[in-house]
Amino acid sequence: MKMTTQRLSGLAIFLNDRIAFLLLFTAVAGIKLTLSAIAPASYDLQMLPASGFSASPWIVIENGLFEAWKVVTSSKISYAAWASATPLTMDGYLRLLSGLLRLPAFICDILMSVGLYLMALKITGSVQLGRLTSLAWFLNPYTLFAAELLAVPDVLVALLTLFSILSLLWHRPILSSVLLACSIGLKLYPILLLPAIFIYMHRNFEKKRWYELCLIANGFLGIVAYLSWLFQGYLSLLVDDFTTYTPVSQPFGVLSIFSSHIPLSVAMAAVVAVYFLAYYYAENSSSTRNLVHTLIVVLLTYFVLSDFYAQYFIWTLPFIILDFTLFSRQRLRLFVILLLFLFGTWLLTSGVFATPSGYSLLLIPLEGPSLPSYSTAIQKFLQDQVTQYIVLPLMADALYAFALMYLLSLVKHWNWTGQVRTDSR
Repeated sequence: MKMTTQRLSGLAIFLNDRIAFLLLFTAVAGIKLTLSAIAPASYDLQMLPASGFSASPWIVIENGLFEAWKVVTSSKISYAAWASATPLTMDGYLRLLSGLLRLPAFICDILMSVGLYLMALKITGSVQLGRLTSLAWFLNPYTLFAAELLAVPDVLVALLTLFSILSLLWHRPILSSVLLACSIGLKLYPILLLPAIFIYMHRNFEKKRWYELCLIANGFLGIVAYLSWLFQGYLSLLVDDFTTYTPVSQPFGVLSIFSSHIPLSVAMAAVVAVYFLAYYYAENSSSTRNLVHTLIVVLLTYFVLSDFYAQYFIWTLPFIILDFTLFSRQRLRLFVILLLFLFGTWLLTSGVFATPSGYSLLLIPLEGPSLPSYSTAIQKFLQDQVTQYIVLPLMADALYAFALMYLLSLVKHWNWTGQVRTDSR
């Protein structure tokens, strides 16, 4: 892992100088906060109060912030009225509300940068690589759109998951289990990672049976916590709640059934196969690297075989950043291409980041009278049959293809021969 930062000469001053690093971080944070206050509400943010899950921890936080804003400003405006306001019609109070409702996601964004810094520092002992990993997250435009501007709980779930893994590296397995339970209680997907953590505990800890028991118990408690707010006493909603998308719930139909006629899930079978292969063949000189790569492979497997929701890539992004900054710079090119197709697919499926206000999150007017020529051109492009039936499918296929390529680039280095060897990546 003795990787240098010589090829990153453009970032060298920020990696080697603490003051320069903090100034850059502060400047980017200021830009993100400003855009959070200016940008109109996303459809996901608009849906939060109307989703029917008022007991969701994320919605409780958002509702609390909205009520606090009403008390401070003495405003009588409704949530729906704010969510449909355009950037041009927002006054100072409404911009304050926009920033306030996106504040939890912004805080999680910063804490994720801190977590990645600590993770890189723990793995390599290099402050420079810690700063590089932190900036690779915080300067990434994807995190702005998927975290702050969407303002959905996925970034908090990913944050808790990351600190759960970090607690393992700090040899705090009980804390790791508790954090994983919290992340499962917010959104169910981290349950997919429980076997990877179980395998790591089994191979790297004494008193492994006690720690493994705690992990399983906390995983069960996380599921109970998730179901407790999801169903809210209405068990008849089981099917809909597990198969219908909302910003705070997890549609898990892809892991439970392949079709209405075939009681088989390709995604679940693939995840089980990944863990089977990882247990026997994912071995090299570093157990930490094994863990990070196994998490990426599992999460990318789920991403590739499930319906497209852009914020779900936030689950995998922290671990991919750890991979290409600490373990293999060669995969940075592959990641950049993957990110470009991810953005392209997201732009087309979302109507260029359309919002209830008629404006894009890019602050481009998309609806209404007297649209500028570039807005008309965008609408024409989106509505064109070539875009809908050729460009978008090709873009989505390319996205999944490059996600699969990234996955395979990790799997191909597993120890398929069963012989002890030194990893040469």
